[in-house]
Amino acid sequence: MPDARGSRPDRWRLLVELAVESGCRAGELAGLRVRYLDTTGRRLKVEATAQEVNGEMRIGTPKSKAGLRTVDGLNADLCRRLAAHVEGMRPDDYVFGDGDTPYRHNAWNNRVWRPTVDGLGLLGVRFHDLRHYHASAYLLLTGDAVRTAKRLGHADPSVTLKVYGHVLDHQGSDVSAAFAELRATARQQVAAATPAPLQPASSTTAGGVVDLAAYRRRRAG
Repeated sequence: MPDARGSRPDRWRLLVELAVESGCRAGELAGLRVRYLDTTGRRLKVEATAQEVNGEMRIGTPKSKAGLRTVDGLNADLCRRLAAHVEGMRPDDYVFGDGDTPYRHNAWNNRVWRPTVDGLGLLGVRFHDLRHYHASAYLLLTGDAVRTAKRLGHADPSVTLKVYGHVLDHQGSDVSAAFAELRATARQQVAAATPAPLQPASSTTAGGVVDLAAYRRRRAG
């Protein structure tokens, strides 16, 4: 991710990493205020959303009771960097916004996300695919559809199983460690990579499953 403008240049990197780590929707991350983020306890609360509709920002709540939730077990290093990011901010400030104004995800998607993923040869990869990746990874590593549904804010675990149940051929338990190792591997690959020709991405979720299966094999070896 490119640096963000202003005094918090890591903002967009942290946004993307937290999306992978938490599985939160774009509107939930846009609506995340400092008081809902507990970096010491390595968790966040989903209590509000901020979405752009017809050019206007609308502040609301998740569309179901299941959407009101706590997402815990966040990566310690990510939480350390998030703590530095929000230092000096007020409790009601938006973590990824400007003071009490949330960031506009649609504009950010066009200005930052799409040019970045297209430049990496990942045409067609959406920000929402980070949520799909997290869901597949979490279900793969825990083998627990109820916990996964709760973490994602799904009211019905059968919905979670219907979409992500195919990953259960590979199971494990250390979610935070898996994400940490995958991030480290990805950084090494990006650093060593040469520019690739642009082509449509096949399946972000499938790629995540392959990587995590390899992670499980390394852990077992």
